Amino acid sequence: MVAERGCGAPQAPPAGWADFAALEAYPHLEPLHFVARATTPPRLPRRYDTVFFAAEAQAVTHQAKGMIGPDRELTELVWAPLSQAYDLDLPFITRVVLRELELRLEAGMSHLLPAPWYRVGRAGWERAQM
Repeated sequence: MVAERGCGAPQAPPAGWADFAALEAYPHLEPLHFVARATTPPRLPRRYDTVFFAAEAQAVTHQAKGMIGPDRELTELVWAPLSQAYDLDLPFITRVVLRELELRLEAGMSHLLPAPWYRVGRAGWERAQM
């Protein structure tokens, strides 16, 4: 969780927010940096339209249990230095987004930096600026 703790419990937390309420925490979005968006090609039977965010590790205030498993998307979550991440078995788009993250870091990691949108066009993968 990227959260601000010690804020008091929400009066009526919406469904799915029980972990935040138990910790008397609220989501803290300021540490999150929008890195990129990616959409799978229309011809694929299983599609996604996702956004990638980055935050410094110290922004994580709590790690909830039960979020990783065979029935979840995150099955082998690990923390790795960016320099070692390319050695992992990663999907193509994840490698592309890691490179985008490196470029953002080199540019100062400002929230005002534009983020790319990767999607498939007539000529293959396209990188549009958002």
